[in-house]
Amino acid sequence: MATQRLVESEWMKQTMEASIIASLLKRISPDDLLDEQWLQLRDKMQDGDELWYFRTPKETWTEFFPRCGMEGYALVRDARVVAEIFTSLS
Repeated sequence: MATQRLVESEWMKQTMEASIIASLLKRISPDDLLDEQWLQLRDKMQDGDELWYFRTPKETWTEFFPRCGMEGYALVRDARVVAEIFTSLS
């Protein structure tokens, strides 16, 4: 069964440099939920993958009801989001 991802390509703001990714992955431990999500994401990463920061448009945080703002990181493979981590939700 195919899984539909929530992250839209137009929300992508910037790619993270490999050194930043390596630094993040070295600092994580399985002690809390976000760290566990990073560990799972690390295990999914393949050569050529990109890690992108994303944030939904301002109105999703301030104008819509119910609020539906999302922020986090998306793992992109061959121009498709294959996994994501949400760091903030409204």
